[in-house]
Amino acid sequence: MGPENLILIALKFNSVYFADKFFNFFGFIPIRDWKTLAVCVVVNLGLFAVSESIRRMFGLSGLFNKKFIHTAVALWGVSVFFIFQTKEAAIILPVLFILSNTGFMREFIFKLAHIEGSNHHGTIYYPVAMVMLIWFCWEQNERWAGIVGMLNLGLGDSFAGIIGFHYGKIKYKIGECSKTYLGSIIMFSISFAASLIVIFIKNNGLGWYDIGASAAIAFGAAVFEGLCANGLDNLSVPLGSAFIYSLFYL
Repeated sequence: MGPENLILIALKFNSVYFADKFFNFFGFIPIRDWKTLAVCVVVNLGLFAVSESIRRMFGLSGLFNKKFIHTAVALWGVSVFFIFQTKEAAIILPVLFILSNTGFMREFIFKLAHIEGSNHHGTIYYPVAMVMLIWFCWEQNERWAGIVGMLNLGLGDSFAGIIGFHYGKIKYKIGECSKTYLGSIIMFSISFAASLIVIFIKNNGLGWYDIGASAAIAFGAAVFEGLCANGLDNLSVPLGSAFIYSLFYL
């Protein structure tokens, strides 16, 4: 038997070995989830394209792109609890996004989302938070904590950033973090409304306990957002909101 035959046998063996490992890890993911994942990839790429088109059409700032994507991805994150059958499939896209945050891909993402500054790690913290919320809040009862966390990040932080940037005149600074009082008020208000709506849907009604819980979640989200710099709020707001929710309902 020649050396070329030995090489072919070795390649065949390795191919079978890695294929076996691949299907052991991903084989239990149903075909429907793979199809859903493919659609999600197209949708998310489309969101980037739509955001940039709107920005150019109306001459908007890069902040619009950043917050539009911020909000859209969070809403997509909420949907994964309902459109995927397995959490393993649901985390594939955010995991790929984490892995893409290196080298030239990181520079491309920064340019696409109009993010300035090499110390901004929000594009990594955001998908990390999504993976954690999906993985640990996947079950029927726990998923509402994950939904609250994603909405407070996607809606509260986005509106707080836009309104605070354009209309917030009075600022406060804690360490490296500089925020506006108006932005923090908006963060609390939007997070309160989002938490209240989620709890209403889950419980099919509201009581004073639920209103108090929503206020506590929103207050925590506003504090987490106000204290964190360099994109760290993309991690602290969703995880902190989900944690506070769990104290009241889990």
